[in-house]
Amino acid sequence: IVVPEIYEDELLSSWFIRTAYAHHTHPHTFLQLHLSKNSQILTGNNFDIVLSEDQIKVLESKSNNINLRQSTLKNYNGYLQENIISNGQNSLICSLRFCPKCLKEKIVYFKKNWKIILNTICLNHNCYLHDCCPNCKSKLQISKMYEQDKSFKYCHFCGFDLSNTKIETITASSVFINHTKKLSDIIKKGFVILGNRYIYSFLFFDVLLQI
Repeated sequence: IVVPEIYEDELLSSWFIRTAYAHHTHPHTFLQLHLSKNSQILTGNNFDIVLSEDQIKVLESKSNNINLRQSTLKNYNGYLQENIISNGQNSLICSLRFCPKCLKEKIVYFKKNWKIILNTICLNHNCYLHDCCPNCKSKLQISKMYEQDKSFKYCHFCGFDLSNTKIETITASSVFINHTKKLSDIIKKGFVILGNRYIYSFLFFDVLLQI
């Protein structure tokens, strides 16, 4: 049994797919083997929301009891939204995006904050995130493998190395960078101070979304 380390900011789907690769198994087959679930929950871009507590416990019991709950988007309950909807539209959660520079790191994985609609830049590299392959314009499907061979660093449709996507850099002093940092900080804290009042972060984001 191979159990890859799961990173604090990693999506559960990213870890699950990396684990499948470590066992030389296609992610869809790996899903059938260990959760008896249809591959639709991987291709449907909602794996990080729809898994039940019991299903997560199954994965944890098979993985030396590492903490997998931290990597689900349900951890944003009460922070990003009052409740993350398991089977429905979540207005502040978007399709998966990526930072080309992050995909050049030694360990390639996809991050939770890339799924937050308010985050359009990577704060580690001060560059814009992308949500599709620059070569063929296909949306990301990290559970699919190009020609059943290449990992999620490559476009599942044309095989383009996503880490070679053209970088659009933003200056570190940009107001946009500063505002994104503030929004990320609000999500972590769970509140924002407006005047002399403490406001729950999910209420703040709800109003911000309406504006």
